Amino acid sequence: MKIKIKFIALFILTIFLILLSLNTFKASAKTDSETTLKDRFISYCLFAPDKKIKESPSEYGLKYEEVQINLKNNNKLFGWYIPADKKTDKHIIYLHGSKGNIGLYLGGIKELHKVGTNILILDYEGFGRSTGNETIANTINDSIAMYNYLIKEKHANPKNISLFGYSYGGALAAELARKKEFHALVLESTFSSLFEIAIAKHYPLVEFIISENILNTKENVRNLKIPILFAYAENDKIIPTSNSKKLFEAANKPKYIYEIKDAEHHNIFKFVTPEYVNLIKKIIL
Repeated sequence: MKIKIKFIALFILTIFLILLSLNTFKASAKTDSETTLKDRFISYCLFAPDKKIKESPSEYGLKYEEVQINLKNNNKLFGWYIPADKKTDKHIIYLHGSKGNIGLYLGGIKELHKVGTNILILDYEGFGRSTGNETIANTINDSIAMYNYLIKEKHANPKNISLFGYSYGGALAAELARKKEFHALVLESTFSSLFEIAIAKHYPLVEFIISENILNTKENVRNLKIPILFAYAENDKIIPTSNSKKLFEAANKPKYIYEIKDAEHHNIFKFVTPEYVNLIKKIIL
């Protein structure tokens, strides 16, 4: 009986992927030929981009420069470079979550700006004004493009670049930290692995479509030798707090963990404390 059920599930999944693929090609003539049907299906379930940016840094009292990065696949990333109030050679790349666009994360950016570093935040392909399609593979390439931008355009020293990843962006940050040189890493409300969180959320057919090696944050941090801060919201119902604790246990020293009291997943920035900001300063400055 179990074999029959799995066969039916796989058949339904195959039909769905074919239909999704056809719709994707119709929707955009720029679909990457290397993007697999499996990746499109996962991305369809994972991402919820918003093309309309409703707020800018100026509305939060932040000065900024508009940034455009031209990618090798002919797509473009759009975002902001927000300088520190005082001149510094320290930089943070902020990698946002899987929903909305950069405008949605400005509350967190305002709090992070108190650390005293320059901040770069851009939308992944398919989000906000960025062109292209939102896929896991593209977000990884996009994060590398952000890193290269700081090196080439802002003449940043890799030893002065840190990563801040929120939610999905945290898993992406850990992936990027395995590929490039960084000073430190902050993971806020991040899942231990995409496979584990999908299983926990009871997503259908997950065992057939998501590899345990895709965005396995726990394995990535296990192999890092830089300071890492794991922060989580006390009342997080989206990413259980156990995820941050698992990551902390897997990581090498120096490592830190911080609980943001009273916060939930989507409003974590509203409960940021001076103590939390000072802890970020400790590992980044």
